[in-house]
Amino acid sequence: MKKLLSIPALALLALFASCSSDDAVLPGGTDGGRVGVSADIPAIGFEDDTRAALIFSSTGMEFKWQENDVLSIYPKYVEGKDLMFTEETSPREPWYIVSNDVIKQGKDGSWFAFFTDDEGDEILDVPNVTDYLCVIPKNDNTPDLGYTAIPVSYLGQKQASNVKIGFKGVDNDAYMASEKAASAHLTNYNYMYGAATQQWNGATHFDMKYLQATIRLYMQVPDPENVQIFDSLMILHNFVSDVPSYKFTSKGTLNLDTEKFTPTQHEKILTLKFGDNGFDLRDYDEQADEYSATYSDDYKLAKTGKYYIIAYMELFPVNMLHNDIVEPTLYLCGHTGTGDNVDKNYYKASLSKKKIEAGKAYQWTTGMDDEEPIVFEAVSIQEWKEATGYDNGKDGNGTQDW
Repeated sequence: MKKLLSIPALALLALFASCSSDDAVLPGGTDGGRVGVSADIPAIGFEDDTRAALIFSSTGMEFKWQENDVLSIYPKYVEGKDLMFTEETSPREPWYIVSNDVIKQGKDGSWFAFFTDDEGDEILDVPNVTDYLCVIPKNDNTPDLGYTAIPVSYLGQKQASNVKIGFKGVDNDAYMASEKAASAHLTNYNYMYGAATQQWNGATHFDMKYLQATIRLYMQVPDPENVQIFDSLMILHNFVSDVPSYKFTSKGTLNLDTEKFTPTQHEKILTLKFGDNGFDLRDYDEQADEYSATYSDDYKLAKTGKYYIIAYMELFPVNMLHNDIVEPTLYLCGHTGTGDNVDKNYYKASLSKKKIEAGKAYQWTTGMDDEEPIVFEAVSIQEWKEATGYDNGKDGNGTQDW
């Protein structure tokens, strides 16, 4: 019998939810007589061989609207219309979820919501405009004018906490809460975009599209007797070809009108940082002000007796299924000691070659069985440094940002 490695709804609100047929909504920005601005988040897709590993329930893995989401809407420039703007000067209008009451799930697993502007309006009313474009998430780099070069970056991903797999099957509410916390950082890197034409009644509905994929890494903690703090993950991709689609893309710009993405930066290494100070998997006794001598049972699966780290990343599409691409390598970096007595530890595992596609979720492992955890082997500092080109210093304060 196959085991299920459950995964949360990776959210704009990281949560799984069930819904009845009564919750079904109508397309086109109308619902129960309500007319306005609305948007659908599509259901996540799965590889055939990873669906079993990723699914939690009949609702699966999903991104869902949350009440503080901001949809950046731009009126589209159309040649020949009497418009006061161009493609480069189209003004961004921030629209917000009306309330939790308007967030509903469709029968196909998509999530629907109505939006309003900061004045409480629910109908877009830019003079002489019927076509609109939108993007989410809003960040400090989202332009207030123009939609032809929306900046996108997958750098700086940082996961705040580890999944408490020890609660799985024991206290599923606590387990799901830990999955939600572990995947919360994905919100900032889950770029979605859409286009819509306003209908005769004022309804404007955006069917959103994903720009990237979601990656889950299910890893067995190496060398458990050597209790340490785990600092980060690195995925090394030594591509031979100069073809951009073979490479890891870390930055680029998206034209919302043409839906063309232009890469501006490629990497051979993508990193995920663990918290501000790494993952400390020990129990802490506040009263005694001391840590346990071993890792906490919160991170141990009782049926295997092993400890695990589960990590999440957003990744721009990349095709590794080519003969001139070697298997990518996953590095796990940790340390023991403090201050001037820090010792760095490095572990590696070979990942399988994949074709990563936008709008899909992948459990990325070392072989054909995506339900088996990644098992690491220890490597020397010199081997890690030569392979990656990194030199982060003895105490982790070198020039590289990871």
